[in-house]
Parts: sequence; C-alpha cells; structure tokens
Amino acid sequence: MIKNIAIALLLQLIPMGVLAGSNDLWKINLPFEKATIRYAISGVEEGYEILYIRDFGQRTAKYRTSTMKVMGIEKTTETVEFVDPDWIYTFDLQRRTGTKSANPQSYIHDEFNKLNDHEKQQLVENNNQLNLGPMLGGMSGELEENVVTMLGYPCDKAQFVGAKVYSIHGTSIPLRTEANIMGMRMIVEAV
Repeated sequence: MIKNIAIALLLQLIPMGVLAGSNDLWKINLPFEKATIRYAISGVEEGYEILYIRDFGQRTAKYRTSTMKVMGIEKTTETVEFVDPDWIYTFDLQRRTGTKSANPQSYIHDEFNKLNDHEKQQLVENNNQLNLGPMLGGMSGELEENVVTMLGYPCDKAQFVGAKVYSIHGTSIPLRTEANIMGMRMIVEAV
C-alpha cells in the first residue's frame, strides 16, 4: 500500500505547469512568494504536515508527524524534507538518519536549457499536445483543470491509481490528496 501511495504522491514532484501545458515548462506559477500550509492527515495514517514555501516555491521545507497502525502495531513517523533548486535533504527524526540527493528537476532544467530555441518550442508544443492523460496513461491518469476552489484558490484535479490530488491551478502545491487503495484510505488536506 505504501508503494501505491508513494506513486500517487509522485505527482507532487512533477511541476503541474508541465502537465497542464504551460508555455514555460519550468516556471513555477505560485500566487504567493512565501506561504505556510498546514495539512491534516487522516485515515490509515493520523497526524499532520506543515509545508513552508519560499521564493515562489523554489525552496520548501516539509515537516511531517504521523502514526499508522498496521496489524495492531503502531508506527510513528517524524520526517523533515528540505528542497532547493539543486538538492533534496530528507531526515528521519525517529532513526536520526538523513540523506542528501540531487534535485532531479535541476538536471531536467539544465538539459532543457541546452536545447536551441526551435527544440525548446517543439518540446513545449509536444507537451501541450500530450497533456496529462498520455503522460500518466500507464497509470490510468487524467487531469481536469479548475475543478474546484479550495481555501480561495482554483484547483486542478489529477486522478490516477486510486488517488486524487487537488493542487493549486498550474502548480504542484496540493491542497487535498485522497488515496483509497485496497480499502485503505488516506486523506491529506490543507487546513
């Protein structure tokens, strides 16, 4: 189940502008320079998450504390993740371990910038034609734009593999994630 939820949450790593057919594949179109978003986690896992955003989404910090019961055994998770344009730092506060990895978007952005103007334009046009369906076709994915307003922001709905993710229109900032896989339900919602 955790693997399927991880796949569902993968969408959060992909810039929604890329999926929604933006003219600039790498521009983050956040409606704010900085924000603090608190999420309530419910269902198979209970807890909270706080997402701090700076520099229009170029830098984020995510703190998560949750508890999950599996076969009568309770597991507590406490993690911190820092993301900047070049690196992703992830810390498990329970185990007192951490990792540093390259931000894959920096490599993709670098490769995009190596293209000439014609190639960049062709890539943008191809992306606009593909949209989300074919991109996530193997996962039966689809994207609907401006489906609902949450906390005053218009939201797009991406749906695939037993999960729905409602993100601020044109961004990768989720305001509600619902996963229901094999009867195990989890909701992460901005409050």
